[in-house]
Amino acid sequence: MAITAVGSYIGSYLQRKGLNRAEKENFQQIHNQLRTTTETTERIKQEIHLILNRKDRLWHQRREKLEEFVACLTEVESYKNKILNVLIFQQHGVIIEPNPINKLMMLQTLYFPEFEAPVLSIGEIVGEIENSVRTLSYHNSELLKERVMSLGNKLRMKVIELMLESAKIGKKLESEI
Repeated sequence: MAITAVGSYIGSYLQRKGLNRAEKENFQQIHNQLRTTTETTERIKQEIHLILNRKDRLWHQRREKLEEFVACLTEVESYKNKILNVLIFQQHGVIIEPNPINKLMMLQTLYFPEFEAPVLSIGEIVGEIENSVRTLSYHNSELLKERVMSLGNKLRMKVIELMLESAKIGKKLESEI
């Protein structure tokens, strides 16, 4: 009977020890899975954070470039006005800065491909104005002066249209915040 009791105790002890060991192994598996899940979750959080930061930087960059693009449009208008002042008022001492159309085209190509056609049109008009003014310096013609003035008005309308389109993009950017 004592042997049976000891055998029963040892059997019960071993059974309990086996259950404890199984629970410990299960706990280790669960702990390892939890660690892996936590690491994966943290990695995903970091990736999301990087993506959001990148998106934010791109938004700010596009906004800055839009402002630069619009400023360049005003430079084109100013450039045209200086050329016309030289032509009309014979202000030969006026310093005319370099043609800003190349900068405008660069900004359009890199950041605003949707503006390709209007920017090319503006570039063509500016080129026509420059050529007409050069011709006028050799052949003073009222008809040519009228053409230059007409081109100046056409350029102004194109610049205004493009500024309005730029404003639409600005509003769209603001709605994305």
